[in-house]
Amino acid sequence: MEAGAVFQRSVASRLPTSAEFCLRPYPPPAMTEQRFGFGIWQPCDHYSFSLFLSGSLRREVMLLAGPSTVTALLSGNPSSKPTVRQDNHNLSNWTKTSFVVNDCPEGTPVMREAEGEKCTGLIYDCQLQQISAFVPPALWQSQNMAVWLWDMATSWRSLVIVHHDVDALAACRILLHLLRSDHALYSVVSVVGLTQLRKAFRDHANPQTQNIILVNCGGTIDLVEFLEPLPSQTVFVADSHRPLDVYNIYNASGQIRILAKVEEEEEIPTYNDIFRESESESEDSEEEEGRRRFDEDRLTKKRKRREWKERRARILFDYSQFTYFGPPTSMLMFELSWRLSKDTNELLWLSCVGLTDHFLTNKIEKENYTLLMGSLQNHVSRLNVGSQTQTLASYNMLRIAFEEDLNLYFYRHGTLFEALRHTPYTACRFRLWTIKGEKRLQEFLAELGLPLAQCRQVYSAMDVTYRGDLKTLLQSKAAKYDLDDKLVFGTFTAKIPGVRCRFSALDYALCLQAILENPSSLNNQEEHFTRALSALTDTTVLQQSIQSAKLMLTATYRQMQALLDMHQILSMGPFLFAAVGRGNPDNKYLPHQTIIGSFARFTLTAYAAMNRSSKRVRTLPLLLSIPIEKAPEGAATEGDGEEEEMLIGVPPLQEESPKNLFGKAFEQAIEGSQAKASMDFFDTSVMTLKSTDRTKFLDALVALMT
Repeated sequence: MEAGAVFQRSVASRLPTSAEFCLRPYPPPAMTEQRFGFGIWQPCDHYSFSLFLSGSLRREVMLLAGPSTVTALLSGNPSSKPTVRQDNHNLSNWTKTSFVVNDCPEGTPVMREAEGEKCTGLIYDCQLQQISAFVPPALWQSQNMAVWLWDMATSWRSLVIVHHDVDALAACRILLHLLRSDHALYSVVSVVGLTQLRKAFRDHANPQTQNIILVNCGGTIDLVEFLEPLPSQTVFVADSHRPLDVYNIYNASGQIRILAKVEEEEEIPTYNDIFRESESESEDSEEEEGRRRFDEDRLTKKRKRREWKERRARILFDYSQFTYFGPPTSMLMFELSWRLSKDTNELLWLSCVGLTDHFLTNKIEKENYTLLMGSLQNHVSRLNVGSQTQTLASYNMLRIAFEEDLNLYFYRHGTLFEALRHTPYTACRFRLWTIKGEKRLQEFLAELGLPLAQCRQVYSAMDVTYRGDLKTLLQSKAAKYDLDDKLVFGTFTAKIPGVRCRFSALDYALCLQAILENPSSLNNQEEHFTRALSALTDTTVLQQSIQSAKLMLTATYRQMQALLDMHQILSMGPFLFAAVGRGNPDNKYLPHQTIIGSFARFTLTAYAAMNRSSKRVRTLPLLLSIPIEKAPEGAATEGDGEEEEMLIGVPPLQEESPKNLFGKAFEQAIEGSQAKASMDFFDTSVMTLKSTDRTKFLDALVALMT
């Protein structure tokens, strides 16, 4: 695809077909703090735009340069002398500059210098350079920028590296739809950890691969140092993991381009706070240093340099001490498809599933979930107009609806009794692992007028009178049984062709999670990823995964109950600690990043429910250990045959924010204890540890967090 495609699309009616447009950032002379909306998050103050024009047609062209929009009217007339007129307009704190170049033959030099700006070049290769302090978010949110981004990403062969999670899977499916629609060449590889990321890059990123697109991986590490890409390669990063690495944010070479919606609370350090030009004084010889040891100016500079380094270390620690997640990458990809006018109902549904997965795995606060859900609601209304009309064609179409739905796992695809037992929220509210809790649930159902026989029936076989009013019935007595507003939550449901019951985005995400983290073979990652991709379009695979997801829920419930019954949850002072024993057949379901996270939160919530009288329990985080029967995918192990375990730390229940402090604490505890451990996962709150080193690692962690 030619570089001019972006411009030909955006102003096709005004641009001659012989014109080409391209954009590339140059290393900035001075970098400042940047906050962008949708688009390329690439802090560069110095941009160069090249317009290649042949022929004698007169056309208006829009060029976006820094904070300016440059309008150039060019015409080729070899017999005339060129004239230039400039018009400036103030538009919301950024300048619109108009250049009118008339009667300008090819090869005529043009130069303008004013107020620190310099535009120089030739009409045939006219470079308009702007030096700016900010790139306004409105500029990066524009249709032209989205189109330019996509044309750049599809102009060469792309390598798509995807993390092994539901949001990344949904984002990948949207991305592949866009690549196929433009007949772009691409390869797809799934990865779990840093080791696999480096291997996938080295194995597949050959010199012919110019674009590498990372989906939910790589944003938190220095990619130039870690991957060592060729100068001709560009790495696009769409990663919801936070915080983003500052070397990616302030990458002067332009090789790293971050696609992200940056929130104010991320508090990204400014360029001047963390980068500083090296001073020649530090390179002085011993003789010069001895001669100047009493030079007050030199001592002052040394003191300031030392203070700056101390302040830099403090700023970077504050910035990176917590790990958390940004908006779902699937939503970012859907927004790109929308700006490219290639959005469909199927892609919108994937975005709904990605958002729900973030909510399900506690990666996003409820307030942010509600805000993002509102933006998707607008698209649902737009793309599902008239979907309620029962026509023959509508039965063969995907139909999405927003509704207040029950927060019960698979209640439409199983029995109500199973759903109440295996949903962490209701299981913990009733404390169903106890005899008293079991009786309380039966009392609740009896007071609702729901016979136990009906509750043990598959939802589709329930009496229609109970099935139709199920949500209303459960809500009617919710307050009496201490069920708050979490029993019902706003979500999306879809009527999928070929599936009898409506699918909620919650159940859909659980099905994909079950396929991705299937315990049948820990070493068959690619097969699981491919099968999960096919489940997005193949209803047979999707329905088969329901049973696998139920088995995972049952296994986590049994393991949680075992930990409580055997009093395996211990207080270590600053945190709670629980260790699952070896030899349990349910262990095969647990050593996976997503499953272990859900299991840890379920266990912590259940423990707090059993100790309601203790307010301190809700203020303590939980460290959970799971034995690894086989090495998990993506983990960098030494292969010496020693027993290993996977550890995860989850924040306390009292904290409304899902920010996690265990990642930084793990790093320091490993360094202090010299334990044999690996932090190979993109989520640093998950790690692997040699079982023989657990005691000294825990001692170091307790000392660190006390």
